[in-house]
Amino acid sequence: MNETKKDMFDFSSLVETCEVEMKKAAGRDGKGTVPDSIWETYSAMSNTSGGIILLGAEEIPGSGCKICHLENAERMVRNLWNTLNDRSKVSKNLLQEKDIQIHISDSGEKFIVISVPQASRKDKPVFINNQMFGGTYKRFNEGDYQCPDDLVKQMLSEQISETMDDVIISGYSIDDIDQPTFNAYRQRFSNRKPDHPFNIIPPLDFLRQIGGYREDRKTGESGLTLAGLLMFGKLRDILDNVPNYVLDYQERLREISDLRWLDRITTDFSWPGNLFSFYQMVIPRLFSDLKVPFRLKNATESVEDTPVHKAIREAFVNTLIHADYRGKCSILVIKRPDLFGFRNPGTFRLPKAEMLRGGCSDCRNRNLQKMFQLVGLAEQAGSGIPKIYYGWNSQDWKQPEYEEKFESNQTVLALRMTSLLPEETVAQVQKTIGINQYRSLTRLERLIAVTAFAEGCVNHARIMNLTTEHGADISAAFRRLLQKKILSTQGHGPAAIYYPAGHPPISDDINCCGHVPPVNVESSSSPLMNMNSQHNDDAGCHHITGKQGIGNNEELIAIAAPVRNNRRTDPLEVETVIVKLCQGRFLSMSEIAFLIKRGENTVRNHYLSRLCKSGALVRQYPTINDPRQRYTAGIKKGSGK
Repeated sequence: MNETKKDMFDFSSLVETCEVEMKKAAGRDGKGTVPDSIWETYSAMSNTSGGIILLGAEEIPGSGCKICHLENAERMVRNLWNTLNDRSKVSKNLLQEKDIQIHISDSGEKFIVISVPQASRKDKPVFINNQMFGGTYKRFNEGDYQCPDDLVKQMLSEQISETMDDVIISGYSIDDIDQPTFNAYRQRFSNRKPDHPFNIIPPLDFLRQIGGYREDRKTGESGLTLAGLLMFGKLRDILDNVPNYVLDYQERLREISDLRWLDRITTDFSWPGNLFSFYQMVIPRLFSDLKVPFRLKNATESVEDTPVHKAIREAFVNTLIHADYRGKCSILVIKRPDLFGFRNPGTFRLPKAEMLRGGCSDCRNRNLQKMFQLVGLAEQAGSGIPKIYYGWNSQDWKQPEYEEKFESNQTVLALRMTSLLPEETVAQVQKTIGINQYRSLTRLERLIAVTAFAEGCVNHARIMNLTTEHGADISAAFRRLLQKKILSTQGHGPAAIYYPAGHPPISDDINCCGHVPPVNVESSSSPLMNMNSQHNDDAGCHHITGKQGIGNNEELIAIAAPVRNNRRTDPLEVETVIVKLCQGRFLSMSEIAFLIKRGENTVRNHYLSRLCKSGALVRQYPTINDPRQRYTAGIKKGSGK
């Protein structure tokens, strides 16, 4: 058991989030004991995205983390291991020795850090008290929530299924596929591999070889597989077997418009409705009007594939082959002038960090993957997601935004064509610091400098949202830019902001500006939800300055009371209270967090972002991460969900 000095935690900014849980764990005698509630958190983090549990710590709203000395730390660690290995209490021990450590703070207090990994699909569900139904939890915001039975059953299905698309559809044969779609696929295969032996075998044999038809040697049953039906079938036959099956492509305007879309393809029985037809119809539309070089040899084959085209194709095909076709949401593909959006039912089968690294594949529908791979449209080496990131990085566009929605069993990907390095700002930076010095900067240093010039100021968290670089590398890049006198700074630690040297922010007090500029009417919208911005015509909004001011405001304290006095409040109620707090006034994130007694990261990531997307809240400043940012109620009142 290792005891280490504090070297990984910034206690002034550490708050409870989806991935961080703090428990005082003092026990009756104040010396420390393992709280029973820790096992709900262990189950929840294992079944969601993993996380860190701190024993001997508590969150002080507005002040971050407070360490409480655990005199019995060594005994608590032994108890933790004993319980982890007790199958009547915990269904699966995912931890290694390095995952439970006693740490010592700078002032000498002992506390325990437990690093909980995300469970693989074969280990899920992780449950407690020997109760799979009723003892399985998921993490949402900073709370642990009991999983409904249907979600537990879904985890069980994922656990035992290597692939979901090889099931034989009873009573269906090759006669039930859409022949033109099948012929188009064989022609593409032949064009790509003209000498392949599959080109001369009969249609049924070809379908069997690619996984679209199967014979069960034990039962003697034979017929189309689910993969064959989805890839080449007719819509009515698909719906008879997959009732929630919907394919939807929408081309939308970014601007407010009476038109809901400019172009749409959906499963309306006007075309075969299968996956390969959908791909053939949608991919040319996704590629059209791209402002990057691209030439077509014919309608389907490219002579020169750019990284951007490869990224879009990978994202589209991944959406189709990783979908959980038993899920309840549609497959949705959206094209806007500023982004491409993709949504599919089903969450990742591998931990997100492992998928981003690449080199490992665990496809939900391996036969579909093989079918797309055989005609050059998919990979099987786990390189798809890295290829998406590479394509977007090649244009210095914002990082792809992957989000798993565990509560609704879906995955969303947004590819925004927003430059991290706008040409006009790059020119401004080059003119200010000199073109030679600009060229000498690393890519990360350029990103920081250009963002600071474009937005007036920047902080560590802002850059973390723009890049996959490690936090320590970002901090080092900030230091180098300070040494080169390209940037200056205000504040210390996590509160520090950085700005172009000689151009400090508008106000010395970055939490309170001295004037109220026009309200920003364009909120950050979700790529897969309502695209229309909401307007706020309320000219009577005013500022409430600082935590001391709101702490003495009886009206605000009364509004916040239902959430402020209850740690386990329903998220919808939390959103309702936040909107009420912001009606007729501007409040900062820290002020809102103080009022409802929640961590600032939780308020920002799980409430403010969602409410702004819905139009229930409106930002005061156009730049989302402006340190002066405040929020007021928009026209749309109520929940952002």
